Amino acid sequence: MKYTNPVYRPPFEANSLLLQVTVGCSHNQCSFCTMYKDVPFQTESMEQIEKDLLEARKAYRKVSRIFLVNADPFVLSANKLKLIAIKINEILPEVETIAMYASIKNIINKTDEELKELRALKINELNIGLESAMPEVVEHFNKGFTIDEAKVQLNRYRIDILAIICSHIC
Repeated sequence: MKYTNPVYRPPFEANSLLLQVTVGCSHNQCSFCTMYKDVPFQTESMEQIEKDLLEARKAYRKVSRIFLVNADPFVLSANKLKLIAIKINEILPEVETIAMYASIKNIINKTDEELKELRALKINELNIGLESAMPEVVEHFNKGFTIDEAKVQLNRYRIDILAIICSHIC
């Protein structure tokens, strides 16, 4: 499988199949983050994604979770994410969860209908770094969104696992 370093994933995704769909971070302006500072943002081709999925199918009898890497794959258009999810479901139909890093801005740029369609295709866990519920801290960190925007967008997507985090600000 193709990976362009560095590759990051949350600790709880240790047993997930990592599938590269982007390289770097599309925002890459958070004041505290150095993860992808020297990595230009790029998207992976569908041909490479399919090749990696076919390789995974040969290597693993069962894959229940896939974590799309790198920094914020949810920045991809809803159509591209749908194509990726359809391909995952075609090649690895047993997959239950497709997860990835995302930004509040990534949710803002999708319609309610697109969000429903993505969830129906098993894109059902987004890992979003809020870093703080204090508006001045989020602004200082240059996250690219406000706490008020975060409240609205997290509720739009109905992110179950992040509801706990959101409960402190929503």
